[in-house]
Amino acid sequence: MQKTLLTLCILSFPFLLNAQAGTQWNWPENKMEAQKQWSLFSEYLKQGESNTSNPDAKCTAFRDAATSFRWLLVNCPNLENALYVRGVALYKGLADCSNDAKMKTALQDSALLLYDMRINYFGDTANILNRKAVDAMKWKSANTNDMYELLKKTIHLNGNSTFFNNLSPFMEVLCKLKKDNKITEEEVLEEYEKMAQIIEFNISKGEKVSNWESTKENLDRILFSCVNIDCDRVKTTLGPKFHQNPEDLLLAKKVFHFMKTGKCTEDPLFLEASKSIYKSEPSPDLAAIIGLFSMLQKDFTTAIEYFNKAIETATDEKKKADYYYRLAESYKSQGNKSTARTMARKALSIDPDKKDVFTLIGFLYMTSGDECKTDNGIKDKAIFWVAYDMFEKAGNFTEMSNVKKYFPLKEELFFSESALGAKLGEKIQVGCWINETTTVRSKD
Repeated sequence: MQKTLLTLCILSFPFLLNAQAGTQWNWPENKMEAQKQWSLFSEYLKQGESNTSNPDAKCTAFRDAATSFRWLLVNCPNLENALYVRGVALYKGLADCSNDAKMKTALQDSALLLYDMRINYFGDTANILNRKAVDAMKWKSANTNDMYELLKKTIHLNGNSTFFNNLSPFMEVLCKLKKDNKITEEEVLEEYEKMAQIIEFNISKGEKVSNWESTKENLDRILFSCVNIDCDRVKTTLGPKFHQNPEDLLLAKKVFHFMKTGKCTEDPLFLEASKSIYKSEPSPDLAAIIGLFSMLQKDFTTAIEYFNKAIETATDEKKKADYYYRLAESYKSQGNKSTARTMARKALSIDPDKKDVFTLIGFLYMTSGDECKTDNGIKDKAIFWVAYDMFEKAGNFTEMSNVKKYFPLKEELFFSESALGAKLGEKIQVGCWINETTTVRSKD
């Protein structure tokens, strides 16, 4: 079998070289033997990884691959980056094949050591630690101190490039150490803040958003299990520092994240921190947050200002439609119904499926009794008919039922045909700022 495989490897080796053209290989003096061992190692590893239906054959292939791998590791440890990438895969396979707990642990330790050797020979420390940390947490999670050092270094070196599945484990490690009084609560919060910013950055990129959002939920859950974050604490510990130096971006972000996590978003300090961040790092999402929480504080002028900023820079059409909807709500709250409808229609032009916009327009019409009042009492009922049209488009059966209570009776319509200028079921023009056509309806 070995002889047959060796013949196959020798025949295929020129193709391997062509496939790997452009890669820098550091062959030793005994190049032919090294090439033979590399071919054997690669082929046996391939057999082991592909042979999923026959566990015995799979494990035999991994063990055969290990013989050639060890030769390569001893005789040409700087051969090529791929030696360590495939070596980790080999030792993972060998560990899975082992039924002996001590041997399995030793093989897993060897796989982790290969990451360190790869860094030693080929650098790229941040990227390799990112990968090592994922495996280390699966195998060494009980070694809290070691995992703390590894994960902290990994996250600090990688920053926004940190793998999302390295963040929750680090949060768990931090809480374990805090529980054992080995680190302070302040350090937990400091590391949490760094991770929260990494998550925020990656969500804004729009890639693997569900993974990052799930990671954020996990981080918050773990944080609340070991640190008491309340609004008063954030205000008393960070508020004075922020007010002394509102241009401090890192401090503003810390206030923002802790107040958001602690659900302190209705406090003016949250809005102040948000605006401070926006000055240095404007983004449509942050502008929308400022707009939304300005609305909640009934500062509709500021809300309108920031929703417009969000619209100007938004690239996501669905979000832009939502910003227009929020802008319409702000104008509605100011009593500027005509402009509110204009913004609502812009939201619909971007996202025709945004049915709640029709409900908003329906309320604009329904509440226009005072400004659209005439001397013709029956004709004044038209605002309720046109509001009904909007609620119907929204599929809002509750509001359709509510507004129908204000419809006239058939008898009232019969005796008011001349004043109304239309019969039941006919079309009628609604004037005032509304300027829409609707249908004459009765409540009975």
